[in-house]
Amino acid sequence: MSNLSRRTLVSTAAALPALSIPALASVEPDPIYAALDRCRRAEADVEAAAELIGKNHKNWPVDKTVRAEDQLTELSGISQRAFTDLVCMTPTTVTGCAALLRHVQEHENRY
Repeated sequence: MSNLSRRTLVSTAAALPALSIPALASVEPDPIYAALDRCRRAEADVEAAAELIGKNHKNWPVDKTVRAEDQLTELSGISQRAFTDLVCMTPTTVTGCAALLRHVQEHENRY
């Protein structure tokens, strides 16, 4: 095998992952966007519940505060599962991949 043939082989092999990118651009919407929406809604629910408890826990009877904190714990679990599901997904488009990475960065910055 000549050097030129080796170079051709190496450059062709290096280009193979790039060739799969058009296959990622399907006609179907990238499912990562629905997962991002679920994750964002779950995070918003946790933030709203925490804010409600923070504003009212001094005025509420103890049993109401305990129920609200139990609900917050449940919402936190839902949010954590949504985030785990999200990061375990494989985006089907390059823009979906970028959206996932941005969300993970925002999540890390927030928490």
